Amino acid sequence: MKKTDGKNQENVREHIATSNGLKNTMRYFKSSLHSTPARASSFINETISNSEHETLVTIASHYEQRFARKAEDFTSIESRSPIASPEDKSEPFDWEGRSDTGSSPLGYDRPKICHVAENICRTSRHKFWFYFGGENEDLASIHGIHYPKQPLITYIKRGRSMARRNMGVSSFAKNATWINEQQCVISPIENHVVLSADHAQMMGEYVQRIIMPMHHLMQDYVSYSKANTSQSKEVQFYLYFHQNEGQQILPSHHLYMNGLPFGDNLRSWVEEVDPPPSIHSSACQCYSRLVFCGYNGFSRPAKMNYAIPNDDVTELVLSPDSSVPFNLSKHCAHYFMPTDAWKYDNCTVWQDLRLSIIQMYERRKPDVHKDIAAYRMKLILDSLPRHTLATQSSLRIDDVNDWKIIALSQRRRGRVWLNINETLSHCNDKYHSFRIVCIVVDVESLPTQFVSASNNQPLSAIDEQFVLYRSIDALIGIHGSQLTQGILMPSNSILVELLPWLPSKEWGIKIRGDGWTNQKNRPTPIGIMWHNTDINEAGFDLTRESVPLCQNVSEHQMHDFSQDKNSNKEINNTQKNGRISELQYCLQTTHINKFKWDVRNFTVGLNMIEKFVDTFFHFLVDAVSETSSDLIPGVPYCNEWRERGKSNGFTLYNLICMSKNGTVSAHHFYHS
Repeated sequence: MKKTDGKNQENVREHIATSNGLKNTMRYFKSSLHSTPARASSFINETISNSEHETLVTIASHYEQRFARKAEDFTSIESRSPIASPEDKSEPFDWEGRSDTGSSPLGYDRPKICHVAENICRTSRHKFWFYFGGENEDLASIHGIHYPKQPLITYIKRGRSMARRNMGVSSFAKNATWINEQQCVISPIENHVVLSADHAQMMGEYVQRIIMPMHHLMQDYVSYSKANTSQSKEVQFYLYFHQNEGQQILPSHHLYMNGLPFGDNLRSWVEEVDPPPSIHSSACQCYSRLVFCGYNGFSRPAKMNYAIPNDDVTELVLSPDSSVPFNLSKHCAHYFMPTDAWKYDNCTVWQDLRLSIIQMYERRKPDVHKDIAAYRMKLILDSLPRHTLATQSSLRIDDVNDWKIIALSQRRRGRVWLNINETLSHCNDKYHSFRIVCIVVDVESLPTQFVSASNNQPLSAIDEQFVLYRSIDALIGIHGSQLTQGILMPSNSILVELLPWLPSKEWGIKIRGDGWTNQKNRPTPIGIMWHNTDINEAGFDLTRESVPLCQNVSEHQMHDFSQDKNSNKEINNTQKNGRISELQYCLQTTHINKFKWDVRNFTVGLNMIEKFVDTFFHFLVDAVSETSSDLIPGVPYCNEWRERGKSNGFTLYNLICMSKNGTVSAHHFYHS
């Protein structure tokens, strides 16, 4: 060590005494522990070489030894990490979708749909998150890379009156000794993907907000993994629930997630019950990469006190996306696309998703076709009167594919089909001789203990849902009544959405739900999922008779407000001055809570089934089919089918038919 004269030593002492040099020096040494070894060593050598001040020597020695201990301890943590080896030079997968081109290798536009945090831990004991360094990174990298480039993370669930903080990530890195004391374990799975979206308990919302965007993202990931074999390919998915929502993953959640690569092990992550469930039972769980998908996110300067202020530290604020996110392209089938664009849109993203889910499931269950054939047989036999097959030899079921199975979709709470049993009986009595039967479907009743033909074991609720919807030829139901599962039906099946009666035009007012649950100039929000698929999708208008409320109240007699004991009803002054009918008054006051479309139970006229068969299955009933193509049997000519549907009150949103030039494709016959 270089000797210096007493004057230099005195100058150093004076500097420490007059300008808090000792305090600043200690602060600098502390921060150097989160910097690079070269930086810390350089400061030590430079300082000591110019001064023999014993205090500085002691400080330097203390922190140098402390740094060495931490780096040595951290090596033991890194030995458990599955992070790529140093010779692996490939770039990690771009989960955030921020490539230079802005598009995926598959050719579609990909916006930023995910937010990434790397090398992150969470303790059960202390209930907080923190960052740690990766393999082959010295302790300094925690500062140089993960701090400040790794953001603080705040998760906010926005309520009606206040924003509530649910998850916080401290950007201060923890040293290896502390991590070892907490018995932290790094997950052997490299990518942990947390999925979130508003209304994820509703299957239509779940498929559109989560499954669709992740389907395309995971296609990119599979392509990336094939090209970068040294990178870990494993992915663990979690569905994030808020405490005010249902916290149970439903069989339907699993059903659709099974259509994604690595989607066969979906787990639940409930708000404030952190960390996500793990295969380990340790008190501290670490993740090489934690990916948040389905969140609105924005960055802001972090408000923290640092030993050395750093303006680059940011805070990432996440909240569940309340809009329909992840539009794959501003020109491709999504809800906010202009109405005029739907008729000529050629986007096939929903067909791609539908086929992907089916094909992925069939690869995992290669004998599922045996279960589908057996299930169809069961549905047909259960729908026929017991004496029918014995007395009518012409109805022998030699081939289940000779029959058509129409499923009537039922709900248990809200929007209940009140006369579904009557409709069922009417259908089977009238059409079973034409090899057409009706059944009632309710996924909440599954599983039914149906035994698989492949392994002689009862099907799970997930598997039976798949087999059930692959077994039917048509599905009829109101918005939200398990229609989403219709994307699993066989090619050329028919889905009919019953459109609720909402008399906004007749009453001259805006009624909640009108204009989107019953729109006919473009697909309905749930009908988007069949746009340009190989499934026929139609809408059928329900009428005033479908509402079992105020049945004997006149729609022509005007209401006399002067007779009301309490004139402060849920009818505004404009309506009072304009006069309204007794029917409108009855539905919007006395029965307002039951009249709302999303809770309203309904009935369907029995002639709906007759109109349906006449439109879509008439070739089984008529002696001669006038609309069936001679070129491809069973595929109708577009013009004839369009007129038949129109005369029976159907809006043909997506129709697989043959045009005059002989081409078969999807056509859209919207109403203006």
